[in-house]
Amino acid sequence: MPTEEVDQKYVVDIFSKTSPIDVDPWTRVDHFSSLNQATAFCKIVVDSFLNDLFDLEVNPHEIHRRYMIYGDVPSINGTEDLSLFDAYEYAHKRVFNLEAEEADEAEEADEKP
Repeated sequence: MPTEEVDQKYVVDIFSKTSPIDVDPWTRVDHFSSLNQATAFCKIVVDSFLNDLFDLEVNPHEIHRRYMIYGDVPSINGTEDLSLFDAYEYAHKRVFNLEAEEADEAEEADEKP
């Protein structure tokens, strides 16, 4: 087994809910040497979907609903058979964090003379 594969023990696959029915919905995306790197990549995948809708000023509940229906779901497969990243849980938390960040920014803008 090549050294590269041993060093990169975390694999990220993405499940696409929008794949044609005759195409495998799972895509192997990349290999990572650390769980932190793999998790950061998964967050980028989810954030990309959420931010696109947030930029369109869709309300947080609707953003979360759309992610649950249409969003790509990253999954980390590692050397242990554990749940390493929960895309749905992350999306839920992230949507409401984005809402709070926007509210803070709006409040700061209102306070400026």
